[in-house]
Amino acid sequence: MACYGSLTLTVALYAPLALGVSIRQRQAALAAPLAALVPTSTAVTPTALPTARTLSAASLAPLLLALGAAEGASLGSAYIFALFCGLNGLALLLASALCHLAHAPTAALGIQIVGALLPTLHLHSVSSWLFEVLIPITGRITLPLEPVVALLVGFIATLPSGTVASLLHATSLSLPRDDVNVRWRFCPATAVSRALLLLSGVALVIAATRSPFSPAAPKRLLVQHVAREVDGVPHDAGLWVTAFDPSGLSTARDDWRALGLPAIASRRAHPCDLDLPSTSCYLSFPYFFPLASLLGLPDGANSVYASEIIPFPEGAALPIRPPTLSIPSTRRLSMEATLANSSASGSDPRAAAIHRVHIRVRGPSHMALVLPEERLVGWSVAPGTPPPRRSPLSPSERVVFAFCTSEAPVLSEQGLDGEPRVWELWVDVAGEEPLELAAYGHYLDVSSTPELEALAKWMPEAAALGYWHFFSSMLARRTVPIR
Repeated sequence: MACYGSLTLTVALYAPLALGVSIRQRQAALAAPLAALVPTSTAVTPTALPTARTLSAASLAPLLLALGAAEGASLGSAYIFALFCGLNGLALLLASALCHLAHAPTAALGIQIVGALLPTLHLHSVSSWLFEVLIPITGRITLPLEPVVALLVGFIATLPSGTVASLLHATSLSLPRDDVNVRWRFCPATAVSRALLLLSGVALVIAATRSPFSPAAPKRLLVQHVAREVDGVPHDAGLWVTAFDPSGLSTARDDWRALGLPAIASRRAHPCDLDLPSTSCYLSFPYFFPLASLLGLPDGANSVYASEIIPFPEGAALPIRPPTLSIPSTRRLSMEATLANSSASGSDPRAAAIHRVHIRVRGPSHMALVLPEERLVGWSVAPGTPPPRRSPLSPSERVVFAFCTSEAPVLSEQGLDGEPRVWELWVDVAGEEPLELAAYGHYLDVSSTPELEALAKWMPEAAALGYWHFFSSMLARRTVPIR
């Protein structure tokens, strides 16, 4: 948690530690055989020592094995290992040619350094993009975040260290040395590894003493102004505030005057009142990501569904009204579901109970449909293919999602995506019980309702107020009779 929100500090803490330990391990692996080469009173001949090309070639062996395994598993990320092997292998060929044909060992070493650094820089660039997305989303994972980040950063830091550290060790072996005391041959490697470990120690001290949130590393809050309706009748409205880190809403509650929301101050939980036992909270609230186990339920500690807000800086709490959509009424979320007829026949008693339901959803450019997993046996999203099933790691969440995302036209007087979208599909469901459905509509351009503006006034600089974090959503809940 001490590193949360700061990618630079996270990398500074874990990457030098992993790389320093890796260099130490390679140093220990080289020290034993070299010590055996050193007689009591004679010097080691230069030809007895491994060269930079030999050590670099040996360091590619684990990468070649990883490349083979990744290709065997048909992983797209196999190109990372191919990049390391290809560029380092090409550098080895050029270095060998320079040494044997042009007798230029210094230029050869420079070629090897470039070949080792180019894929390393690419890996770190891709990894930084990955962590900028991964860390906020996994901030609410049930496992501690620190070990997960440590393993990922450590792996990324250690993966290319073989090609870089081999050059470091080869350079140290070529320096003037004490033939009796072999450990002095590794002075450059020792100094570098100690400096890396010292850097990790400094980063740890900074992480332990810094404030966890600041304008540079803000507290990420997902705020949705939500309107809910059941079977076409308005149900309620509120501000759904979710924290994207392990501390939940404790900072907002203790240091930021609960952001003017009595629900945060009182830890007020809200029930998933529109759900079934197997659908968690997905039929009650419009999740943007299907990650209720990570984002959390509106339990009052990590997420709240507030029905009232206090005007800034003080005053009596005011009820939260549905978001005002300054757009044509045709863009308002609506869902129609009609029963067609039995879609299967035969001697199978279960097949005779399969019915086809036609669904028509109309609304903004980002919409989703949610229905119970145990009822779904087919759909028009992938005809003839069994619908996907939720992971067995979440046995309490047996729901199926379908997303409809379309491009938005140019900004106009009607808003960012003023024209309504129409989404039509059919589902085949089993059983004779009524079918419970929910549709979501996310209005990413509706981020300045009076309630959201009032909440923004309570926000300190250490809380993010970006376009992505504030938006409006609607939930349409339907019960479809099956007869």
